[in-house]
Amino acid sequence: MPFPPEFDLELRHRLKAILPGESAQKKLSRVQNYSLANLLERNQLHRKSAVMILLWPELETMLGLLIRRPSYPGVHSGQVAFPGGKKEEADSDLLVTAIRETQEEVGVLLKAESVAGALTPLYIPVSNFLVQPFVAILTGRPELQLNKNEVEAVMDFDLRAIIDPGNIREKQMQTSSGMLLTPYYELGGVEVWGATAMIISELAEIVRPLISS
Repeated sequence: MPFPPEFDLELRHRLKAILPGESAQKKLSRVQNYSLANLLERNQLHRKSAVMILLWPELETMLGLLIRRPSYPGVHSGQVAFPGGKKEEADSDLLVTAIRETQEEVGVLLKAESVAGALTPLYIPVSNFLVQPFVAILTGRPELQLNKNEVEAVMDFDLRAIIDPGNIREKQMQTSSGMLLTPYYELGGVEVWGATAMIISELAEIVRPLISS
């Protein structure tokens, strides 16, 4: 089935409308009894960060980019993520942060007009970051130059895969609170969980009617 040619315009339109928000994120969260407002009220000294979801057409589908962090002494060691990082003092806003971090980590310099919009922010308690996700649409597969200090490997994911409920699994995972049943995406043999999976879950809710219609 060919990918809808009007996908770019339709996605931009949907990102300007009311977003699925926390209800979509919670489908891939191990914790349900929270709200972003309450989390931020209890953690007013949180740090700000931004990530970029890079999408591009390929053959008859639309692909996205995920990265794997290197192993290091930190809470996000080895995790699957989107390019991104913390807001620096010189960044005028979080979109600037996302664009800068994308160039620094994977070598993709984005033009502002490539950014289709933003998803709902989410808070990561373990690192005290409020993360703002953005979505950019490219004309084709990006040429990557990886910063090996920040990115160990990259992988593609298919938008058709994230709207397939069969790719959502559950298993017991070790957390700071003990073993907890954790939902995750199985994408091309890669397990994607935590904040990245929650971001993908909201993206899936937004793109599902654009792909399945």
